[in-house]
Amino acid sequence: MRGLRLLKSTDYWLGVPLCTVLGWGLRLRDQEAASAEPRRILVVKLAAVGDTVVVQPALRALRQRYPDAHLTWVASPINFSAAETVGGVDELRRFEPRNLPALGGFVSRLRDEQYELAVDFDQWSRMTALLVALSGARIRVGFDTRGQGRGLVYNRPFVPPSNTHELEHFLALARLAGATSNDRSIRLELPAEARARAAERLGVKRRKRVALHPGCGRAGAARQWPAERFAAVGDFAANRLGAEVYITGGADEGHVTHEVVDRMRAPAAVLCDEFAFADFAALIEQMDVVVCGNTGAMHIAAAVGTPTIALHGPTNPQRWGPVGDGHVVLQSPLPCSPCLDLGFEYGCASAPCMRTIGVAEVCQALGQRAQ
Repeated sequence: MRGLRLLKSTDYWLGVPLCTVLGWGLRLRDQEAASAEPRRILVVKLAAVGDTVVVQPALRALRQRYPDAHLTWVASPINFSAAETVGGVDELRRFEPRNLPALGGFVSRLRDEQYELAVDFDQWSRMTALLVALSGARIRVGFDTRGQGRGLVYNRPFVPPSNTHELEHFLALARLAGATSNDRSIRLELPAEARARAAERLGVKRRKRVALHPGCGRAGAARQWPAERFAAVGDFAANRLGAEVYITGGADEGHVTHEVVDRMRAPAAVLCDEFAFADFAALIEQMDVVVCGNTGAMHIAAAVGTPTIALHGPTNPQRWGPVGDGHVVLQSPLPCSPCLDLGFEYGCASAPCMRTIGVAEVCQALGQRAQ
């Protein structure tokens, strides 16, 4: 969704005025919701696999606060598989943002469900704000993100600070919805079948396993560390640490995964396919260390208990770093790093910050974690 220019333009040029008009209309209509406990709760999170993983503590907090309520999660084809594994809700509904003609029917079905509380966990999309505004829910919680023109539709808005982790932002929304839990742990319960498939694919473990995940998705080129440096780290892992090296990626990242393999002198296995989310997570669970940029694989690894070496240039690890203990974050020393506050509006297109992270420091961190 992030890589579709037409959708993003429509979301902005049509979404901002609609959010503004709807917001003022809803303010005239709304009174603070009745004190009765909500029986039906709508949560919306359409994009970003990493954020979908990190939203789990907030969903758990809502479930603990409203144990008898029916929780429905609206997800998109981008994160639906991830949402199934993250769990925490009673029902998942698939929404296709590109199918604008179907929007009216989808909203009508939401309104028929008579949700009393709606929580929007997306930060920039006006589409999700409109879904919440039109859902009919009297309590509407969401991000009043600066410059996004979406905050008016919520009667319990939250302005996220720049240097706080997204996990804390999601928990803040849950608190505005009435939850009180401060449990920040993320635990992905993977299906036994996915673990069995991973074990069959990887075979018997004889040595340490190191995964290199060089890609950062379609629109994440500015967050990618150079392929030749990943290759150098792979050779170090194989030759100096005696590790099995795996190059992982999504189906649309085959070019960069194979470039890393082609540049390596030591052998490495490529795990780049159209994996279901649970299958990919099960493969990552079998690794001893994952080296990657700021991408969904980083959050998946942290959620299944695999230590990561996370490379950050334009992105702020205080906001998007791996959750939990045992991880190493390497941040570019350039004074302009980090430059990204939201979405993909990078400070520059050349991403010199990623090149300031050296092979030697990554190898040193890998050697310490792969002991």
